[in-house]
Amino acid sequence: MKHLYLPVLTIGLACLLNDAKAQSKALNDPIQHRVAPSRDAVQTAATSRNSRAALWSDDFSTPGTWVTANNAGSFMVPWQIGQNLQCTGDYPIATIQSSSADNGYALLDSDAGNNSVGTLESATLTTASPIDLSGQPNVVIQFESFYRKWTNEECYLVISTNNTDWPALTPTTNISGLPNVFKVWPDMAVQAPVANPTTVRINISDAAGDQPQVWVRFHWTGVWGYAWFLDDVAIIEQPANDVVMVNGFLSHTGEGEEYGRIPGNQLGNTMLVGGEVLNFGYEMQTNVQIAMEVRNSANALVFSSNQVVGTMMSGTTAQWETEVALPSLPNDIYTGTFNVVSNQEQDGDNFANNTYLRTF
Repeated sequence: MKHLYLPVLTIGLACLLNDAKAQSKALNDPIQHRVAPSRDAVQTAATSRNSRAALWSDDFSTPGTWVTANNAGSFMVPWQIGQNLQCTGDYPIATIQSSSADNGYALLDSDAGNNSVGTLESATLTTASPIDLSGQPNVVIQFESFYRKWTNEECYLVISTNNTDWPALTPTTNISGLPNVFKVWPDMAVQAPVANPTTVRINISDAAGDQPQVWVRFHWTGVWGYAWFLDDVAIIEQPANDVVMVNGFLSHTGEGEEYGRIPGNQLGNTMLVGGEVLNFGYEMQTNVQIAMEVRNSANALVFSSNQVVGTMMSGTTAQWETEVALPSLPNDIYTGTFNVVSNQEQDGDNFANNTYLRTF
């Protein structure tokens, strides 16, 4: 069997258990969170992250808007566009629950290819016509997606201004010298939990800003994976002020691992907390501050921590972690809320991504 299913620990439910033997090993497997975000992508479980008008958008209701292609071979895995598409392999993932799923979406069903011989597969989904972004120097692409990762695969977004300079990509391609190539799920662990759907936002200003002709390509390459769903693609103007709470973590081990269920007798006197903030806007942000608080199921404050990050230039990230003293924690559901603000962004149409939730 090539895949192992682990339970998805959602941002919202978990509990403390006194009896460690009542938990399976899968439930105790840590969720690794301290992964530095790259220039490639910002992911969030919310689907309404930005209310700005789209410069261009497509909801996959018209398949002819896109051109599909894949490498020739015995285990061809094509992109599909349509309604009611489902994974058909032995290890299916759920169908995307995107905003406009009823009128169509795109699916790359790698598992259905049953590529047990190790052939490298490659499949692309490219806009059929160019997109005019003249006069728009700061642009972001966003889309709804659902994905489950296996071992030897990668999901890329590629931008072209001539429809000819498409690079040959493999799961191990070093894209540091390819400014028009972005990893959609950078540094994702195998079988990492992903919200359905997840909104992905990628700053493509350097590759596509102020260009009269832009083609967008989604490129999956790998040996054998699960599946990748896409829907509701849009290009929007990059906001001037947009600080993003990329992630936050609550680790009772002191090493950064998170567990959805923690036996009460394994809690110490302190908890390691932290997170990462990104300045996704094109303006400098000053007086960036993070506030973290943990509340119990009765919404009573249990412990909290605050951090002044300071000034952040556009495109930069800041990491923060500290140990906090723990009070007595009886069996309960505890929710941690991480929130970031700056002098320039206190509230507005990008404010939804300023908050990140974790529970244990």
